[in-house]
Order: sequence, then structure tokens, then C-alpha cells
Amino acid sequence: MDKYTYRRTNAGAFDIPAAEKPEVRPSNPELRPTVTEKYYYATNCVSSTAAKIDAMVDRAREVTLRTLARHCPDLAVWCREMLYAVGAEKGLHLKDDWAVRFFKSRFCGKPCYYIQHSCIEYIWTQRQ
Repeated sequence: MDKYTYRRTNAGAFDIPAAEKPEVRPSNPELRPTVTEKYYYATNCVSSTAAKIDAMVDRAREVTLRTLARHCPDLAVWCREMLYAVGAEKGLHLKDDWAVRFFKSRFCGKPCYYIQHSCIEYIWTQRQ
């Protein structure tokens, strides 16, 4: 077993042998998530068809803003266009908007992330 393989226990939790546990410190590069799949803003539901949007919404699962932001490097640009405050700016931040939800799904057969904002879906897909 290599040092990144974990064994599943009967309780469903992962059992990592003590000798193989990495040091738990934020500065440990082994613990930093690496994202190889990047998603870029593609379209919104107004510019698409109902059939494509319905298929995407039907198979969606909700994710956190943190997950979406980790995969979508141009999210800050979209936030500025939607008049959200970014970084230390004063104003409404995306994370504080109670009317926004975040999802992962498939759009036109490709994996995607999308934001549902006032019943409009804004979609990020992988470039191919």
C-alpha cells in the first residue's frame, strides 16, 4: 500500500496507519488540494435551451461555494460583473447572498458547475 492509499474500515471511515499519516499542518504541500480540472464561464440559461437546462438541473448535486471557487478560476470576474464585492471590498459578497445556490452537474454531456442566482443558471464548463 503506497502512502496515499487508504483502507476502508467496517464502520465506513477510513483507517490510515499511524506511520503513514502525513503531518497535519497548513504548510504541508501534501495536504493542499490540487485541482487539475478548470471550468470557465460558458453561458447562462437565457442563452441556452430549456431541454439542455432541464437535463442539467435534473442531475445536479449541491456543492459549496468553496468547491465551486476552487474549480472556476474566473469566478471573481463573474462576481464583479454581477456587482458583488470581491476580496476586502465593502458590499454584498457572493458567500453572504442567501438567494444563491451552487451545483455540480453535466451540461451538453460535459461536466459543469453552475450558480443558481434569482432562478437564472450561470454555467461553467471545461474547455475542450
